[in-house]
Amino acid sequence: MWLLATISIAILALSGSVVILTWTAKTFGSPEDTLADYQHPVKKDGNLPPKV
Repeated sequence: MWLLATISIAILALSGSVVILTWTAKTFGSPEDTLADYQHPVKKDGNLPPKV
């Protein structure tokens, strides 16, 4: 009985953490949203653009 209660509490805690992480990603954004700002585009010929 204690094992079942422990597993149930663990599942609820993990589910709650997923909900919290999903909510914060939607509210504050995730690191992948700003990843394009830090990447430099590559030209079709494979050369990097000139540095400014």
